[in-house]
Amino acid sequence: MRVRQPIKHVCIEGDTTKTMKVFTHSSYADHPLVVGPRYQPKDFVLICANYLSRDMSGLMVCGINGGAKWVHKLKDSKSPTSYRVKGLLGQATDTYFITGKVVEKSTYKYIKRDAIDKICASMQAAYQRKMFEYVI
Repeated sequence: MRVRQPIKHVCIEGDTTKTMKVFTHSSYADHPLVVGPRYQPKDFVLICANYLSRDMSGLMVCGINGGAKWVHKLKDSKSPTSYRVKGLLGQATDTYFITGKVVEKSTYKYIKRDAIDKICASMQAAYQRKMFEYVI
């Protein structure tokens, strides 16, 4: 692979009260043993098993070169996922994330724990049903 020409490093040696010796030599910054082998982006295969959006946190599994074949198997295995939902009662945003602009406000004193438990249970049941819809 074509690389740039090594730059010259200037060295000044000697006693400062006398005539000093100035010489140049190749810089170690461009030496192949220091820099290592050159790679092109096409030399690597990188495949992600899952993608995280900007508003998510978690583990992102990737396969590099030979590990890319395992990524497809991991995607096909449909491993269980879990989500932790945090919310702020009384506010609605335009993107439904905390980073969105607040577009609605209301009171929330009438909301009790059992109402939230009912909503969470119905959401969980709906997703469990969806999990078995696409089984071949």
